[in-house]
Amino acid sequence: MLGLLGALAVFSYNVLYTLWWKRKYAFAAVPGAIPGALPILMGYVAASGEIWHPGGIYLFMILFFWQMPHFWVLALKYKQDYAMGGVPTLPVSKGTGVTVLQIVIWCLAYVALALGGPLFLPVHGLYLIVAIIMSAKLLWQLRAFVKEPESKQWLHFFLWVNLSLIAYIGGAVADLWSIYLVRFFRG
Repeated sequence: MLGLLGALAVFSYNVLYTLWWKRKYAFAAVPGAIPGALPILMGYVAASGEIWHPGGIYLFMILFFWQMPHFWVLALKYKQDYAMGGVPTLPVSKGTGVTVLQIVIWCLAYVALALGGPLFLPVHGLYLIVAIIMSAKLLWQLRAFVKEPESKQWLHFFLWVNLSLIAYIGGAVADLWSIYLVRFFRG
């Protein structure tokens, strides 16, 4: 199964996304996020042997939803470069307003998924503290970005989107391993 997932990731990114979707479709980032999220699922499958385990699906979905605000804020910033290259990204094809709206929708879904982590993973307080704090900060940065999407706010939002992914996954790992860490430090 792992080899099949790897082949799917390579084929869907290099052939479907790179050669076809991104050259034709404004929303190519959505199906293009599948190969971007498959490696974390592959790691989960390698460790657990299960492809449909809620933990693996959750990590896949976190990475999947993260990619839209991450990519579209960059596409908005570098809109002219994409236009000159003939790549019809969302900002090039649909404009700033639609792109910002899509960033908001996908970011809200991403935050909701992150806060729902305990429904998929056996995490508790530590994860929730990290997820709540990071989600609040991310939503604050999203609010500032939406007010001025073409100002320097794009960079602040972009950096917080990326940090949030590290925090959500790192918080889950720390929470899952906290029992072992407490035993280790107690000696």
